[in-house]
Amino acid sequence: METTESKWTNIKTFELYENLRQYFRPANARIVRAVLTGYAGSKHSLLEIGSGIGELVQLVPEYKNQVQQTEISIEFAKAHKAKNPDSNIIVASAYQLPFAQHSIDAVVGYSVFDVFHNLIEAVKETSRVLRDKGYFIHFLDMQANNQTIIAKYQKNGLVPFPVLAKDLWVRGIRFYTLEDLMTFAKTLRPEENAFFEAYCENPVAGYAVLSKNTKAIGRIHDILLPLRPKAKEVVHIADHFENGLETALLNNSFDIIFAGIKKDAVVVENKKPYLGKQCNVFQNEIGFSTSKYDPQIAAEIGTDKVKVEAGLHVVVARKK
Repeated sequence: METTESKWTNIKTFELYENLRQYFRPANARIVRAVLTGYAGSKHSLLEIGSGIGELVQLVPEYKNQVQQTEISIEFAKAHKAKNPDSNIIVASAYQLPFAQHSIDAVVGYSVFDVFHNLIEAVKETSRVLRDKGYFIHFLDMQANNQTIIAKYQKNGLVPFPVLAKDLWVRGIRFYTLEDLMTFAKTLRPEENAFFEAYCENPVAGYAVLSKNTKAIGRIHDILLPLRPKAKEVVHIADHFENGLETALLNNSFDIIFAGIKKDAVVVENKKPYLGKQCNVFQNEIGFSTSKYDPQIAAEIGTDKVKVEAGLHVVVARKK
């Protein structure tokens, strides 16, 4: 297994995601249900790639007996089975699925294809097991994985730095050559030079730490301004995955039916996990989340309810 994928076989990673996902499941479920109803049907055989601990089936439990769940991580499969004793989950790699050619009506992934180091091969294997006119469906509810991007450019000697958008979320990565960066760092104050030397010793770890501190990102941004003209590339994280997935599908004889953001909203009871948050509007679009109190919403729905809004990146493609 590639190191870019190993993070996603760690249960603790998904425990962190649970803290966010718990707020938006009511709206996420409406989006997923509408897409599956429109393209998968109630009688089709469905194969889920990378089931994890069961997020997809938790959102649409009515599909539990229709979906064959798979997971590459033995640890995840055990945790999944402990949580869902009657699950049919099996351990299987997306690059070598244990199913016959043209045997599946639809393949579904929920926030999984963005972690694959070889997206083209994963889609190729998906195409192998799909019947002609079968559907590929992918949902992304969190920020696209940046580790595959960093690994790709790091092989070419480039060093990544997070780029903040106006909303203060990290939405991009700017790359410099190691040579340019080290030459520039020697012109800085000793403590700044020491930072860049340590950062470049392990750019992946340095990026992970830096990306969690918006003030530090801003400070590094200002220091690197004179070097900006020498930046080799700026990659938008979401666009990189979305374009990569669409290209992989087109190269493997798929027609793309839909690719973009699907949104929905639902009003739910103000109970756990919302209770005590002093907010009545919870919004999330592929991992970029906010919450607030809106007095107008309170007047419309009452103080015993909250409004949950979600946006998922959805791709639906049909095999030719």
